[in-house]
Amino acid sequence: MPLYNASITVTEFVIGGFDKTKRPMLVGVVILITYVLAVLANMVNILFIIYDRKLHKPMYVLICNLAVVDILYMTSAS
Repeated sequence: MPLYNASITVTEFVIGGFDKTKRPMLVGVVILITYVLAVLANMVNILFIIYDRKLHKPMYVLICNLAVVDILYMTSAS
């Protein structure tokens, strides 16, 4: 049996439960603000750990790595 390419192209993204709201722009702005705050919080976390020499210990390196992974997962397209 031959294998076929079953990939699809996603053209729009709908968050369940928000497609029938009266103010979809407000929901989008709230989600955008939440995203920006999460990225900024992780960036501040990374910068504190990099610039403070007392935080160069294994526990803080792990926290820094988790912040980097969190940013990468938040910004990934898939």
